[in-house]
Amino acid sequence: MQFVHQTVKNEGRMKKILCFFITLAVIFICARADAAPKTWGGAGDASLWADPDNWTPSTIPTSADTVLIDTPDASVTCDRTFKAKTITIGGDESSTLRSDDFIYGTVEPDVSSAIAVLNRPGGHIILTGAGTLTLKGQYKDSEAALEDEPSFIFWIE
Repeated sequence: MQFVHQTVKNEGRMKKILCFFITLAVIFICARADAAPKTWGGAGDASLWADPDNWTPSTIPTSADTVLIDTPDASVTCDRTFKAKTITIGGDESSTLRSDDFIYGTVEPDVSSAIAVLNRPGGHIILTGAGTLTLKGQYKDSEAALEDEPSFIFWIE
């Protein structure tokens, strides 16, 4: 009788341990899924930041998103307030982030010493009109495609 009771007790512990590891795996997978960049594809109207079909995955970027605009001849227009964790423009393709009637936007990485906007070769930022763009990190305009290459850096806060 003692042996049967001990076996049932061990099975209960094993189930708890298994549940614990399954929970950890799910948390890890969800955290990794959030780390994927929000990439401009232009499948919607091929112009507006606020069109969710222009992004992959298909939602408008939020303050939690790392944004990549590196699509051939992309011209992304911000026509309303926007937010992003970071924005990278260009690198492999000629791409533009534009606001003709400048609006309000915030780009805020996890830490203020991180790059908020990385403008790589082929990337263009055109801001005209009145408005406020808040960068709580570094702006880097680089002739090199790699983040750690030397370039002109200035801080905007």
